[in-house]
Amino acid sequence: MSNGASAVAADGVVRRGRYLLAAVAGAAALAWAVGLYIEPKRGWASLLMVAFMLLSLALGAVCFVALQHVSGARWSVPVRRVAEAIGTTLPVGAVFLLPIGLGLGTLYHWTHADGHDPVLAAKSWWLNLPFFVGRSLVYLAVWAFLAFRLWRGSVAQDVDGDPSHTRSNVRWSVGFLLLFAPTFSAAAFDWLMSLDPHWASTMFALYQFSGAFVSGLALLLVVVVLLRRAGRLPNVGVAHLHDLGRLLFGFSSFWAYLWFCQLMLIWYANIPEETGWYLRQWHGGWGLVSIIVPVLLWVIPFFGLMRRESKRNESTLLHVAACVLVGRWLDLGLNIFAALDLPLWIGPAEVGATVLAVVALVLAVRNRLAHAPLVPKGDPRLPQGSAHHVGIAM
Repeated sequence: MSNGASAVAADGVVRRGRYLLAAVAGAAALAWAVGLYIEPKRGWASLLMVAFMLLSLALGAVCFVALQHVSGARWSVPVRRVAEAIGTTLPVGAVFLLPIGLGLGTLYHWTHADGHDPVLAAKSWWLNLPFFVGRSLVYLAVWAFLAFRLWRGSVAQDVDGDPSHTRSNVRWSVGFLLLFAPTFSAAAFDWLMSLDPHWASTMFALYQFSGAFVSGLALLLVVVVLLRRAGRLPNVGVAHLHDLGRLLFGFSSFWAYLWFCQLMLIWYANIPEETGWYLRQWHGGWGLVSIIVPVLLWVIPFFGLMRRESKRNESTLLHVAACVLVGRWLDLGLNIFAALDLPLWIGPAEVGATVLAVVALVLAVRNRLAHAPLVPKGDPRLPQGSAHHVGIAM
């Protein structure tokens, strides 16, 4: 077969793949719409779950990029472009989140409180619709701007190799981290905790951050391994996989620490206003999910990545990362559906929203990776980061 014929055949395969994804996305959207019609609360809850999941994955990746810049890390330069691409999918999560504005009254009962509840009355300065919607838009705008700013600075350096782009990205990374801490904390309170405005936990924001960061690391590992298997990341070797595996191992334990501390403190204090949130997670079929979540998010990563060899094995890393992603999805479902007193049920709304989110994420990451080289070739630290691949100390 000639080169021209091969190119035509490849284009045909790509087009058929796009048509298939479009068909899957259309069917998923229809399934979610049917689920929304049958049970509006479950439909909006499903959309909130996948929207927060998508935002968590993107923000986890941007946090990774920002931390690498601030720390001056060299080893991560060959994988940083992949993290930057994942981080720029923030608008996808926003697209899923914004329609929930139509279902705020269904999800958040504080939006139509009668004024006789003293707890809601005390929180009315914060939990009111104009302020809620306004600050939600601010969160999304700030995150998206900084994520794209870091990506653009990195891509611009591919063209001119000017080291000033690195210094600029360090400054923008510091700004992102300083703004991310309060905005993500407030977003976790707004979008998740206020589903049950009578419940509160001072550890909730950290708990959600740990879930976002560990799931972002898991997605980064999946994409890096798949690209490496396809031969598109020649600068990435087992040493890079080992370091990513160590990060996943460590932060899964960080998530488990926060998960246990929040549970233990609320159980020990035994205050009815706090324990109700956990009691609902043991009813309506959610008890088994409450056990599965820490198994997927901590037990499997901890024992699966304990040995050095397992952190350098692509198949092991893929399986563990997949468990973490499923665990994060279940954890958000548990947090959202149980808070709304919705029993465990996987129906058209849950399946449709999840499939639609997966398709959107795959297309967004693939599209972003196609817009720039897969490694930041203009970064002056790339040779040192690539030397990490062959075990050269630099």
